[in-house]
Amino acid sequence: MTEKPHSANVLTDIRDYWYSPDFIELMAKRWELAHVKTMLDVGCGIGHWGQLLAPFSSPSMHMTGIDPEKLWVEKATERAQKKGLASRATYQIGSAEAIPFPDHSFDMVTCQTVLVHVKDASVALKEMLRVLKPGGLIAVAEPNNLVSRLIFNNLTFNDSVDDTIESVRFELICERGREKLNRGNAFRGDVIPFHFSQAGIENIQVYLSDLADYFIPPYKTPREHITLLGLDEDSEEHWNDARQEMQEFFFAGGGLSAEFEAYWNRFIKNKDRILAGYKNKALCSAGGLIMYLISGRKA
Repeated sequence: MTEKPHSANVLTDIRDYWYSPDFIELMAKRWELAHVKTMLDVGCGIGHWGQLLAPFSSPSMHMTGIDPEKLWVEKATERAQKKGLASRATYQIGSAEAIPFPDHSFDMVTCQTVLVHVKDASVALKEMLRVLKPGGLIAVAEPNNLVSRLIFNNLTFNDSVDDTIESVRFELICERGREKLNRGNAFRGDVIPFHFSQAGIENIQVYLSDLADYFIPPYKTPREHITLLGLDEDSEEHWNDARQEMQEFFFAGGGLSAEFEAYWNRFIKNKDRILAGYKNKALCSAGGLIMYLISGRKA
């Protein structure tokens, strides 16, 4: 069986709706993107993040994206062409831990949901700083995904205390296991400012995306529509793969084999309840989330 490229199930166009357009415009002013002439998008995937920022940077800005997956490099290139960015964007294979460029190459180095996946965020940051020019901007967007377990909707609001706590416990154990297996940590956004400070980055700023991941029937916004399509397309194979991965993380995080089945069944039951709520237009959620936008300057 051919191994799927990384993030195959999450690199969808929902990422174009992770932020309010006016919020990105505001961040562009805060980060002074109009002065950026060379930008590196690390772990670019199919190009969503860098291509979202590009219209707010200097008209002469050239963006380079790197990703370890050849397929994503190809798709990012195609996507840039469709968006009219072909002359301003170049994509190639490369990893966050070994960036294939000389020291002091870029005015800005950025990434989105990359530091939560790498083995060691401090190693990736060291590489990002190495290729950044003195005084250059480093800006990252990284989440704490555990928060979603404590954001209620009309279907989950009255869940028992025990069920809520156990759901959070399952996620925590799995993420601790993920980190022990050197696969990142989905809650790492909370500590990225610490890594910035330890790396000697100056003028550190932390902002929160102002977009709530809300779902209000009859789900008419493009973001809601794309999310629903993604849920409908999740196959049995996808959830079998997810089970295998979560089981691996759970055991590595110290979970007991006798516990996993009950945790997984609760997880699937909640997933099915939410999916049914979407399909029946019975789910309503304010949809809070935490996406940090963290920036600073190289000394």
